[in-house]
Parts: sequence; structure tokens; C-alpha cells
Amino acid sequence: DISRQTAMVQKHEVNGLQNVYEMAQFCLPERECLHSFIARHYEQSIARCRTRCGRCCASDEQLEEVDITDAARELLHVLHQETEAEEKVTMLKLHDKWRKHRQEKAKALTPAERKADPLAGKLEQGHANTSCLVKGVLSEYTSYTAYAVTSYLQEGPKARAVYGNRIRINMFRHLPPSNTGSGKTSKAAPATATPTAKQSNGNSHNAMPASEGWKKKSSRSLTTQRSSF
Repeated sequence: DISRQTAMVQKHEVNGLQNVYEMAQFCLPERECLHSFIARHYEQSIARCRTRCGRCCASDEQLEEVDITDAARELLHVLHQETEAEEKVTMLKLHDKWRKHRQEKAKALTPAERKADPLAGKLEQGHANTSCLVKGVLSEYTSYTAYAVTSYLQEGPKARAVYGNRIRINMFRHLPPSNTGSGKTSKAAPATATPTAKQSNGNSHNAMPASEGWKKKSSRSLTTQRSSF
């Protein structure tokens, strides 16, 4: 979705690309107050609301700051491989290639190491990819043809600093809900058996499907109406 938006606004809006990236930051897990975030977009400054937005109401224990510098290097490595093969890389293509790379890498890990990986989930991987784009590790350029406008990826202004380990790239992720609260598990309510026609009538020869009974009642009512006329 980000690539579709940036492809539309890069040529026709002065700050369109930056505005799209700010919209992406608005959707990513962060600790900044949403009211302050919106006010900053309109070049204003307000204090943190503390109680009137989702980010302020969420406790600090629900968010975890994750270092994704190694993931950023992996993304740049995949991008470099595709560029050397003279392939143009879209956001979706880079994400799919990187996910396959991580799946192959995870085969050598133990189950405990896979569970401890903060970027094991598909959602977290998408957030990491978006964070690298928004924070300048990746950048976009637009290709115009007679039939389509497509946004492709290339190395961003911070790519060399990430390669040289001169900066760290961080993001926040939502912690999974803990299951160690009361230790009680809710039991499902027992299923209630629907009585059959045989059970309700008590005689097997009187048993009939519900649809047949409805048809007989309808025919009786029609007969009664005709006789009244």
C-alpha cells in the first residue's frame, strides 16, 4: 500500500513522499502521543495527552524496543543481490525474498531460539521492512511508462552507515499477551443435543423431518382458507 501511495504522490505533490511516510509512522507501534504526532504534522506543538489516545493509554510493558540493524543489513543484502542480477525490486518483492531468506536461516535454529526471535512473525517483519523505508535505510524511485507508474526500491541515504555499523535502527513491537495470569483455563460449554423428531414424538413411525411437517401444516392452512371462501 505504501508503494501505491508514493507512486501517485511523488510527481504531483511537493512533500507527498514525506507525508506518506508520516502516515506509515502513524500506523507503526510507537510511544509518541498520537495527538502530538498529528499536531506536529500541522507544524504545531502540544503536550502529551497521557489518557486520550491508544499509545498513551497503553502501558510501557506492552511495547518492546527491538534492534533491527541486522535485519536492515539482510534487506540491503537481498536488494543488492537482485540489483546485481539487473532486477528491479518492489516493496512486496523485497519483503517476499527477505522472508524466504529468514525461513532458510531459521531452519538452523533451535525451537527456543525461533520463539525468542522478535522478528519471527509476519506482522513484525512487515513493520521492520516499513521502518527501514521510513528511516532512510531504503528509498524509492518511480518508473513511469505509458501503462503504469511503479515504485521501486534502492539503497537509502543511511544504507552505508548501516553497513559500516555506525548507526543502529530500532523499532517497537507489541508484546504478545501473557498466558500466566490466573492459570485457569476456560471450559467450553457442553454442546446441547437437538432433539430429533423420533425423540419428541416418542414413536418411530411418527417421526418425520421438520420440512415435511411444515409442508403438511401449510397444505392444511391452504385447504382451510379455500373452504372458507
